[in-house]
Amino acid sequence: MQVVNGPEVLSKFVGETEKNVRDLFADAENDQKTRGDQSDLHIIIFDEIDAICKTRGSTRDGTGVHDSIVNQLLTKIDGVEALNNILLIGMTNRKDLLDEALLR
Repeated sequence: MQVVNGPEVLSKFVGETEKNVRDLFADAENDQKTRGDQSDLHIIIFDEIDAICKTRGSTRDGTGVHDSIVNQLLTKIDGVEALNNILLIGMTNRKDLLDEALLR
């Protein structure tokens, strides 16, 4: 089980935040590749998930950085190679800020 404070994932370097998100899923990916359906359940708990998963298009900085972070997380959760051995728990007191795709 991993407990992640949302803001700790953020980085000032280009592409580093997305890499940090990918790294959170690395153990689960490796486990699923090697053990298949017999792999263990991996749990990731995001505290303050609203810090990294604001509604896409809502920030006006023009860089699209927050959008790419949300896209990276969504790809890991339910992309083409979705993981069946992971449980992601996101905690926030600002549900209104979260991207709709995370709430389904």
